[in-house]
Amino acid sequence: MEDRYLVDLEERKVIVNGDEAVSFMSVLVLHYLAGCDGTRPTGQYLTFREVPGGEMYYSAFKRRAIDRLAREFGRDASALLEAGRSLDARELEMGDVSLEIRPFPMIPMVVIVWEGDEEIPASANILFDSIAPKILPMEDLSVVGNLVASRLVKDLHRMRENDTPQVTGRG
Repeated sequence: MEDRYLVDLEERKVIVNGDEAVSFMSVLVLHYLAGCDGTRPTGQYLTFREVPGGEMYYSAFKRRAIDRLAREFGRDASALLEAGRSLDARELEMGDVSLEIRPFPMIPMVVIVWEGDEEIPASANILFDSIAPKILPMEDLSVVGNLVASRLVKDLHRMRENDTPQVTGRG
């Protein structure tokens, strides 16, 4: 998303910011590189359920990523725009607010939020470019979706902390 990874073939390591990447990120990076064959993104999107094998894992993906986005951004979808800035997200016209994010250069994904109110609950979705399942298996796409959701929520919390007035006491 904003980190640059280096695959050191001699050392057989994946390096990020001068350190060895954590295991699951190394696996994601290597799977991504192995899956890329020069095919470009299509601009057509799939839900996680439409990814081969995604239906069987959908409830876990929904609970960990999609529901989390709805809960965190569902009362103020515009906050998603701000949270997406650090990820070089591009605003789209879907839902109340939507962003295209590229966790990997050839795998665009879309995060969509619909605001809720007292009568209708907020909702969200994550879509993957139709090329994504050709590059990464469903399990990896699940991890990528969770990582993006976590990063957006983390940035939202950081924004809220920075907006909170600091109380100083004199005693």
